[in-house]
Amino acid sequence: MPLNTAKYNIFQDLPRPGEGVDGCTREVIRLLPPLRTPPAMMDLGCGRGYQTIALASHFKAPIVAVDENQETLDLVVDAAEAAGVASLVQPRKGSIANLPDAVQSYDLIWSECGVRQIGLEKALGIWEPLLRNRGIMVIGDCSWILPDPPEEAAAFWRTVYPGMTDIATVHATAKRAGLRIYDSYTLPRSVWRNEYFEPLARRIARRRSEGPLSPAEEDMIRGAEAEIAMFERWGDRFQYAYYLMRRA
Repeated sequence: MPLNTAKYNIFQDLPRPGEGVDGCTREVIRLLPPLRTPPAMMDLGCGRGYQTIALASHFKAPIVAVDENQETLDLVVDAAEAAGVASLVQPRKGSIANLPDAVQSYDLIWSECGVRQIGLEKALGIWEPLLRNRGIMVIGDCSWILPDPPEEAAAFWRTVYPGMTDIATVHATAKRAGLRIYDSYTLPRSVWRNEYFEPLARRIARRRSEGPLSPAEEDMIRGAEAEIAMFERWGDRFQYAYYLMRRA
């Protein structure tokens, strides 16, 4: 069933909606230590499942894909079938903040966008007990490179990600949860620009040329334009990074 919101109509079919890109996911997979064969894996807040399929394809192992949105889970299933890994992807509709799994169930817990949904400290507190003793957790999070960011940029991010913090605080929060960040991978700015902002800008220009916008579309597009402008002005002050963690 197609999504029928203005936001989806603007953002659909971009090369990779939101943070992340397939090549970067594969780079992070290469940073993982050897895992148990086959590893028990979970992708939390999987969205459309780009990374879910990359993980299933790489490890040739089942992966539980959790998301609250049934429509996006249906897209995951379709994409998994197209990639030939439908038998490995196990979609689960549910909250990433209320998981029924037993403690020490997983060798790899992966979440590229889940932290932004429920907050870093809460996420790590809920997910850490699910890791096996030699398990690895990979989270994606947007962080300030240094404390005290420019107010213009901070004001923007407060509206879209109030829990955003700086890199040092990410490390400290992981430590309080009993985890240690042993490696990280920063999404290159070129990926933000080439895979997200430039296609989005072209989509906005095309939509504006097509005729009048509804009030909802106008609000959404203005927000997207503000995001593009903020990135061009302050994109060197924050980063989206994959943080690789294991038990301390």
